[in-house]
Amino acid sequence: MKIGLRAKFGFLFLAFGITLLIAIWLTVYSFATIVFINHYTSSIDEIIDLAAYSLGMTLQPEDLHRYAKTGVADEHYNAVLEQMKNIRERSGLAYLYIIYPTADDMAVWVFDASEDGNILGTPVHNYNADASRTVREVYHTGKKNEKFDITETEEGDVVSIYYPIKDESEQTIAVLGGDLPLREITDILVESMIPVSRQIILVTTLGMLSLLLYVQFGLIRSIRRLRQGVEKMADGELGVQVILKRRDEIGEISQVFNRMSSRIQGHIKEMDELNKAYRRFLPPETFEILQKDSVIDIRLGDEAQTPLTVLSMEPSCFREKTSDMSAEEVFRYINGILQYMVPSVLTHGGTIERFERAGVRSFYRKSAAYALRSAISAGTAITEAGEHFCAGIAQGQVMVGIAGHEERMNIISLSDQKKLSEFLMEIAPQYHACILISEGAASEIPAFKDSYHCRFLGYLRLTASGKLQGFYDVFDSDSPKDRRYKQMTRQTFEEGVRFFCEGRYTRARQAFIAVLRQYREDGAAKAYLYRCSDRLQEKENMDNVWIEELK
Repeated sequence: MKIGLRAKFGFLFLAFGITLLIAIWLTVYSFATIVFINHYTSSIDEIIDLAAYSLGMTLQPEDLHRYAKTGVADEHYNAVLEQMKNIRERSGLAYLYIIYPTADDMAVWVFDASEDGNILGTPVHNYNADASRTVREVYHTGKKNEKFDITETEEGDVVSIYYPIKDESEQTIAVLGGDLPLREITDILVESMIPVSRQIILVTTLGMLSLLLYVQFGLIRSIRRLRQGVEKMADGELGVQVILKRRDEIGEISQVFNRMSSRIQGHIKEMDELNKAYRRFLPPETFEILQKDSVIDIRLGDEAQTPLTVLSMEPSCFREKTSDMSAEEVFRYINGILQYMVPSVLTHGGTIERFERAGVRSFYRKSAAYALRSAISAGTAITEAGEHFCAGIAQGQVMVGIAGHEERMNIISLSDQKKLSEFLMEIAPQYHACILISEGAASEIPAFKDSYHCRFLGYLRLTASGKLQGFYDVFDSDSPKDRRYKQMTRQTFEEGVRFFCEGRYTRARQAFIAVLRQYREDGAAKAYLYRCSDRLQEKENMDNVWIEELK
């Protein structure tokens, strides 16, 4: 979804305005809260002082001791309690009470003038908890609390002030407490903040609207003209100019844009023509492998090693078919075959490294499945055209580099995988196969055996490393007849290959004979049958030599 500068600035100013509004309101609210708290602190202090003075006239320390220890009320107790209720109602307090500590972590209620007050002698709940810490401090210090103590109750939070009650020896014996509902303070505070909030909203809104109008007519209009110029140049209108009579950074940007547009106009066409020409001869994927932006950055000796899948393919019996052709006929034949191969490579994300005779060698940076799909696509098209086709696929590390002379360079690749793919392509006709793929490349393809028609052909020994490399015959591009028989004899054929690799040549020979009974044209089975016969003959000759030596 496209969001323009006007909307962005609108959202920005809205967010800024709301933030500023909240900040100002919180500042004013905090200041007002402090004023209200100081005011109510003084008021509650005065109320508690008056209550303590009034109770001191009628309630003696020995009375408190007696009531706390016995828990028995008398007429004097009821008179004092009634006096406390009158004080609570006239002062607007929610609670007025006297707590008598009996130990460091225990206390009892002596007087509770609330509507549902605690009974005389009832233990104070959670007196030893943090919620009663201020009460304990007042009792131990003998001084009333200087700051509000906010206490949670069933009816809501209350602001509490505690006053120590002392005997003749100035020893604190009890604590007088008074609670005022916090809700009353906040209600008055909120009511007083309403007109202030309205003024803040009005001033902030007017300021934000003024800024938004300035941005709209002073900035966005010029930026839109610049954008229109950029869009015209992007649409191919080279050399477009944007004239802005401004003496600020936006005006400087328009001047720089005009100079850039004029210079680009002369270079774009030349670069387009060069790029089109380069892409025909130098694949851009090669530059990515060498980590170069373009052919201009290429230098002699540049090289990079990267994992690639190599695909080599060509029509079989090329020399025999072209031996009697003229040069013009050979060119037509080669281009006719390449019309099937090149699109299949490019369609599946391949990069053609070079053309050889009537074939191509290409590499793939993605999964080996893309190389296999290219081979199947090309093989199917060539087979339908009445030509025989063979391909080899290998996967592994490939060294890609620039070789030659400063005056004449070329991109070359070096790796065992390239040699292996070419070797597989060359031996494919011996196995009556179109596509041979190495086991390393096949292992990179998810669900290879379930996704493609294939059979295991055996192992090759790599000359450079001396390691064995398995390879498969993928017959998806074979004729329907060959594909049907290969699929029918696949299990028996692969058993024969396994017996051969284990040195059980008699069992292998029997398996390949069984394959040929169903499919006489199976070249791979014939090749293995000959090998089994040769190995059995060699073994028989070796046994005869040992017999002669033993005699």
